Amino acid sequence: MAYAYLASPFNLPPLIFRFQFNPDILNLKKSFKYDSANSFGDWSFDKTAAGGASAIGSVGAVLGFIDDIKEWGSILTKVKPIEAKEGEPQTVALDFRIDGSPSAQTLDQTPELPDSTPPQGTIENAIAVLQQFMYPSYDLFDIFKTIANKKVPCLSRPPEVSLIYGPFTVTGHVTDLSIKITAFDASAKPVRADVSLTLKEQSLGLSTIPSSLARIGRAAAYTYGGGRSAGDTLKDIGVGTGIINPFS
Repeated sequence: MAYAYLASPFNLPPLIFRFQFNPDILNLKKSFKYDSANSFGDWSFDKTAAGGASAIGSVGAVLGFIDDIKEWGSILTKVKPIEAKEGEPQTVALDFRIDGSPSAQTLDQTPELPDSTPPQGTIENAIAVLQQFMYPSYDLFDIFKTIANKKVPCLSRPPEVSLIYGPFTVTGHVTDLSIKITAFDASAKPVRADVSLTLKEQSLGLSTIPSSLARIGRAAAYTYGGGRSAGDTLKDIGVGTGIINPFS
């Protein structure tokens, strides 16, 4: 059964937002910083010679030769190669709706998630949960700090939030939140809203480890799975390295 949550279970009080509908848009963005190398390289086979003199001998010479040949591209184009520095946190942006009106239960084009608990009438409480993700608060760990230090810590940051959408999980902090209320009831209470939310991943956390392993596994399954034979996979690798021309 499908399920989707924004959850901060260790917050005081626990904050659990259940998605009523599938998000209209779920946008994943990841960037990495690169700097230019100090030099273009040269025409000599210095890496080949250094590799041949290493402990791995001829294998090192072959690897060094490949590195020497790669340098020719930057020399011919007069463009310095780039070197990896550090990654930027992944950001997840999503647009979704909250609808407590009677008509929401009959909208075939936007079926509710099977595991959702849709609001009935006013959606004030759902909005309050989303807003609380943006305000500093205490969590269970702050209680232990209070006991240990005998001093109540200052509110310094909003709660850490996990986006759980089926098999997809990312943990971080909500950095942007926009709630556009589009309908009110007779008492001027909101019953329908469009929400845009951006979450920036926190790498300092236990959830990063299983997420990384799952991502590597899915990438390998895509490359080697899907009913493709070993020969097809080898051909793909050959095309990727430039050894095989896919248009020949």
